[in-house]
Amino acid sequence: LHQFLGFTPEMSEVVYNGLTQSFTPQQDAQSLRAQLAGQTGLDLANGYLLHVGGNQWYKNRRGVVEIYDAWRSKTKQQLPLLLIGAKPNRQLEERISSSVYKQDIHTLTGKDDAFVKKVYAGATVFIFPSLAEGFGWPIAEAMASGAPVITTEEAPMTEVAGNAAFLLPRMPRQLADVAAWAQDAANMVERITTMQPEERETVVAAGIANAERFDAALALNKIENIYRQILEKDN
Repeated sequence: LHQFLGFTPEMSEVVYNGLTQSFTPQQDAQSLRAQLAGQTGLDLANGYLLHVGGNQWYKNRRGVVEIYDAWRSKTKQQLPLLLIGAKPNRQLEERISSSVYKQDIHTLTGKDDAFVKKVYAGATVFIFPSLAEGFGWPIAEAMASGAPVITTEEAPMTEVAGNAAFLLPRMPRQLADVAAWAQDAANMVERITTMQPEERETVVAAGIANAERFDAALALNKIENIYRQILEKDN
């Protein structure tokens, strides 16, 4: 904004967006996953990988499937992948259909807010390899819900994630380079899904603390304080 203005304004402050809904972690993951299993008909008892987002190019749902395939090819675990959001477009449908593990990739659409909150809280890991974002709400939502997060090491994802996420490079444009990228991301998934309880608790706590920055009341108070400072200067 300063560049567009051509000069440095007297006052320039950043106020982060505040979450407009309440996202909270669940103490009993097994009970929560049992509820979700009843609602979806899926076996979620041991956990699952999660992505929330639409078909916009920058959401990179294809990249999520690439990571899942790479992870499944090297792990002994059989956790399913849940893609929550819009109905898959043709390209995503084709990519899922080509996966060796397609029977464990599930796209869920038309789910209400209550379901999404539960699915966040029950996730073993939230995967968000976005190529670009306006803000990156799902990162904050997942962290506030107690889910470890893997996201892209570029702004604004890094700004929302703070020091509480596992960061991977932006997915390469060249198809020949995607496999190596997905393998690196798969190593992160394996690390998170095999964490000891104590280490996971530390990661979850860091995410919850980071998400507290995105509080609606806090945002409004900061904006009000900025106006007060402006009025004081005018007087």
